Amino acid sequence: YFIEQKVRNFYSVSISGYHIAEAGANPITQLAFTLANGFTYVEYYLSRGMNIDDFAANLSFFFSNGMDPEYSVIGRVARRVWAKAMKNKYKANDRSQKLKYHIQTSGRSLHAQEIDFNDIRTTLQALYAIYDNCNSLHTNAYDEAITTPTEESVRRAMAIQLIINRELGSAKTENYIQGSFAIEELTDLVEEAVLAEFDRITERGGVLGAMERMYQFAELMETVKYCSLGQITHALYEVGGQYRRNM
Repeated sequence: YFIEQKVRNFYSVSISGYHIAEAGANPITQLAFTLANGFTYVEYYLSRGMNIDDFAANLSFFFSNGMDPEYSVIGRVARRVWAKAMKNKYKANDRSQKLKYHIQTSGRSLHAQEIDFNDIRTTLQALYAIYDNCNSLHTNAYDEAITTPTEESVRRAMAIQLIINRELGSAKTENYIQGSFAIEELTDLVEEAVLAEFDRITERGGVLGAMERMYQFAELMETVKYCSLGQITHALYEVGGQYRRNM
């Protein structure tokens, strides 16, 4: 209804990968599963007789940023894959080809011990997001690992963004790290890995077929066998693996 009535700036859905990441997904799996979900929404809207340009421009995405290097290009890869699909497969216009996404720094990366250092982790993740040209950003409070954030911790979290955007000189330049060999190479490698994951999902009947076969869940459970201390034992995984998070 809202789309048909051309309500301005109406976003029908924010396609979230954050909960996928918090459940244990690595950056590539998070990105692949989230984009695959996005394309599934597109196919559903089209099956309802809607025109691609009536809704695609107002779909948005929501990703998590952790500490792994792949997170530094998650937006670049998402935008590249989305733009190619919108242009070549769906014949969408320029506006529909422009993917918009929000980043929240990783909650599961925060440590319950020595929580004062969590601000450092959040700052580094925020730099990833800003240098990757996210549309919006949420920085977690340092004490979220153990409690509901306080006013003081929330102010510190907001200060991270303010200092980066208003005081850090490099943040004043758009696409500051474009052309870096590491960034360009990583972008190509992550895109290749995401497309390979698309193939595995397609082989299982698409997103819905893969869900029926518990593919996504199995992938997440395989990932959470690993933590910062190395691979956990099979016995420990059998007991608590389904609910385990990074240590």
